[in-house]
Amino acid sequence: GDKENSDEEPEEKKKTQVSLYGIWQTEAIQPPALNPDGTLPKNNFGNIELLYNLSPPKGTLHITKPSMKRVMNEICAKGHDVDYVSAVTGFERKMGRVFPVLNGVVIHQRDAKLVMDFYDDWLARKQEKEREKKSKQVLGRWKRLTSLLLIRARLLREEEEG
Repeated sequence: GDKENSDEEPEEKKKTQVSLYGIWQTEAIQPPALNPDGTLPKNNFGNIELLYNLSPPKGTLHITKPSMKRVMNEICAKGHDVDYVSAVTGFERKMGRVFPVLNGVVIHQRDAKLVMDFYDDWLARKQEKEREKKSKQVLGRWKRLTSLLLIRARLLREEEEG
């Protein structure tokens, strides 16, 4: 009796439920377009949103190499006029708040060679600085070891004499 009806009702409801979507919710998301003046589009926060694996605007590249924003700031500081914008590729929750996930930059294709050459130079300089830092650390450790060995030898010599 009652058990049969309670089991049947959800099945009937499942069969009759239809997901409803607005027309705007069924259209594929289009990648953003360049501004009419040819500059890169930006949201209110100065970023471009490439959510849901969207492609960047036509005529641009999305470069996701590490530290690209720092490299782009250096390029602009050296006087090169390169239009770029940070790419938001998603959002994450931290401590109950939502933060954008920034992943790389978007640049015009015409600037790609300059940017990649500068990036390669920047990376080589960074690696050289890391090698120098490591070398200084190693030399410092050797200096400390030899100093301690000399102190040990002097103490042993004084102990034998005294």
